[in-house]
Amino acid sequence: MSEEYHPNPDELLARVRDPEHEPARGKLRIFLGAARGVGKTYAMLKAAQAQADAGEQVVIGWLDTHARPELEPLAAKLPKLAPRQVQVHGAIVQELDLEQILAHHPALVLIDDLAHTNAPGARHPQRYLDVLELLEAGINVYATLNVQHIESLNDAVARITDIRERETIPDAVLEQAEITVVDLAPEELLQRLREGKVFVPDSDARNVHELYRIGNLTALRELALRRTADRVDEQMRAYMSARAIQGPWLTHERVMVCLDADALAARLVRAARQMATSLRAEWIAVHVQTPQAYRRTPQAHQALEQALALAAAQGAQVATLSGQNVVAELVRYARAQNITKIVVGKHFYPRWRQVIETPLADELIRRSGDIHVFVITAEESSADAADTRPAPRRMVWRDYLLSVAAVGGATVLGLAVRQYLDLAPTNIALFYLLAVVLSAVSWGLGPAIFTSVIAVLAFDILFVPPYGTLVVHDPQYILTFIIFLLVGILISELGSRLRAQVQAAQQREQETAALYALSQSMARDTTTRLDTALHQLDALFNAQALVLRAAPDGTLTPYPALDLSARELETAQWALAHRQTAGYGTTTFTDAERIYFPLLAAQGTLGVLSVRPKAGRLSPREQRLLEAFASQVSIALERAQLSEQAEQARLLEASERFRNALLSSLSHDLRTPLASILGSASGLLDAGAHLSEPTRRDLAETIQEEATRLNRYVANLLNMTRLESGALQPQRDWHSVEEVVGSALARVKAGGHTLKLDLEPNLPLIPFDFVLIEQVLINLLDNAYKFAPTNSPVEINAHLQNHFLQVSVADRGAMAPAAELDRMFEKFYRVSDGRRTVGIGLGLSIAKGIVEAHGGTVFAKQRVGGGMEIGFCLPLRAGEVVT
Repeated sequence: MSEEYHPNPDELLARVRDPEHEPARGKLRIFLGAARGVGKTYAMLKAAQAQADAGEQVVIGWLDTHARPELEPLAAKLPKLAPRQVQVHGAIVQELDLEQILAHHPALVLIDDLAHTNAPGARHPQRYLDVLELLEAGINVYATLNVQHIESLNDAVARITDIRERETIPDAVLEQAEITVVDLAPEELLQRLREGKVFVPDSDARNVHELYRIGNLTALRELALRRTADRVDEQMRAYMSARAIQGPWLTHERVMVCLDADALAARLVRAARQMATSLRAEWIAVHVQTPQAYRRTPQAHQALEQALALAAAQGAQVATLSGQNVVAELVRYARAQNITKIVVGKHFYPRWRQVIETPLADELIRRSGDIHVFVITAEESSADAADTRPAPRRMVWRDYLLSVAAVGGATVLGLAVRQYLDLAPTNIALFYLLAVVLSAVSWGLGPAIFTSVIAVLAFDILFVPPYGTLVVHDPQYILTFIIFLLVGILISELGSRLRAQVQAAQQREQETAALYALSQSMARDTTTRLDTALHQLDALFNAQALVLRAAPDGTLTPYPALDLSARELETAQWALAHRQTAGYGTTTFTDAERIYFPLLAAQGTLGVLSVRPKAGRLSPREQRLLEAFASQVSIALERAQLSEQAEQARLLEASERFRNALLSSLSHDLRTPLASILGSASGLLDAGAHLSEPTRRDLAETIQEEATRLNRYVANLLNMTRLESGALQPQRDWHSVEEVVGSALARVKAGGHTLKLDLEPNLPLIPFDFVLIEQVLINLLDNAYKFAPTNSPVEINAHLQNHFLQVSVADRGAMAPAAELDRMFEKFYRVSDGRRTVGIGLGLSIAKGIVEAHGGTVFAKQRVGGGMEIGFCLPLRAGEVVT
């Protein structure tokens, strides 16, 4: 009788949401090859031509035939969209025109070189992202790809060819594609290379001899074929699951070995490895964890741990299942994974035990259906025959005494009830059943069975006539005793099982709570994340934990700080370099006192999580949970690292913008006064004797004015540097507003503008730094003179407003857009007056910094009738702040 199979609802929902199952989404077909020259582009063009002949609208989105005679005629038969022209470092580069394809919206588009990196300025950094957008738009895509560009195979290809490919695509792209392998024998490919029929870019010319070798091409060919076979197998399993087909379909051998906590487990692993090797099949090592597993002996835990570690070291996929029925879980998992062969062990037990309990191997054979089951038997006299049942609970006399007390309480209650109520003895027996349930739930199986026995004896002596003896006159009570004892034992077993399940649920809840608390702390800073993770580890595992963060040079720094021995550091370095768990309890550096888990991330290994158990060897459950913790810590560290990199990139970008703006400003704005100074000085030197006195004076005044202007630019640069470094501290004293306004007006020439002063009479003395506020007014006046038309009025206003002084400079020049008002005080923000762009964008920024250093604020607003009003507010008393 075969096990009924039902597809997982979550898996069905995921497939419903899968893009492949969305009708509006386009389909992707990838022509996969082992290397350049196998004929991927040719095969793609032939397949596309067949679609075109069938009436489908086919266009070429991107294709470079490299003038190959076998490709040119095929490409000429299909319409081709013009590429996009991009300028990169002064050169014109052609790229895929994504917008044109989306606008054209053909039924099928051909795109060569799927892993290509796009030129700067493109919508997506890589071409495969362009393809994904086309698929989302409902356009079918044919694309070509070499196997070395697949992300998961990048390391394998690098080991084969000693060439690491920088342009890769995620495996998820292949998982949603139909893959067509374009295969060519290595000898034929080498012949094509010698004949010049293989296009090799200049960047890859030096790697041709490394890549195009018989051994390398053979290995790459096998990778391409295996990757395609894996994809086809995934599609077949999805098809079976979606239609609730029980399987297995014998299209690809897959071996599963069932492991338990005994010495036979190692033999099962070796036997399954030999079978998988001979069949060239994948294999999975599976262990089912039941609630009773938490009561195993340490020796049984160690045997299981070693077997799982051996299976992983031999290349098996290791899976741990949870459930009450071991056989049901194994059969369900085997069908879900399309397992074709199961390897299971069988021990020799006494016949009486086989009558009570069906051996697992026999039950698995009965329920496996079409899956082949291979049984490895243990030698009857060998160590493999070790008892794998949960360790018996240690007898605690207190539990048995409490069981006696429970029976005594039930007896007292029964006697009291019988005195006042005329109850049949069978009703009083229910009180004893209550005592049995209490013992089973509270103290375990042994005390519960003991309670059942003494409850039967007490019931017989005290409530069944003749009282005070074990003699029974009525035969029906004998049947009552038997049923009562059996029910009591059954309740004891069920209660004990419930107790084990509760313990297992509590442990799972503790693990889930710990992982949840750790995930919640991920949003905090790095130090808090690590502190939370280490605290959770200490509380959950009773273990001392620390994180060794890896520096760019590979050195490890412990957090929190701890002196580790040279052997421990060597173990940590090995775990970091080899990306594998090492140390205590593993097969590597077994003499280490700590166990080291590498913190793996997309950007590499970020460090090592080190744990020192305080209570002996870690169980497989604890080790798996620690690996989950290590994964969470890796995510936290990677997120912090990415944040730091993003911040550094932002600062670098800001610094680059600052440098470019500064150089641009210096080259434009400082050049003007320097040119005027040089021109006037040259005129005085070359023709000074022939110039009239007024002309010489005009030239001298020009030199003075432009030098003063140049001095203001340099002063602004210096003041900005002082502001940003925090070195600019106002020296406040009580000053008159009228005096500082007059001093500023004297230092800046009006240049043909009319000045209007509107100063409130009897203004009080205000605490400010005279030199700095004078510089603020100079910058505001200079800004107004630049933008106000000649002969237009410039107004200076000063009034008291509530508890602060408001000073402003207003003009009738061009108005800045309302959206740009806040940006006027940014560094290097320059405003155009319609004819030219003026200013180096530091004057108003410096004014803002000086005013804010005084506790004040700045403002800019448009004037009714045209023009701008820019000003500032200062507090009337030192230490106050304008809000």
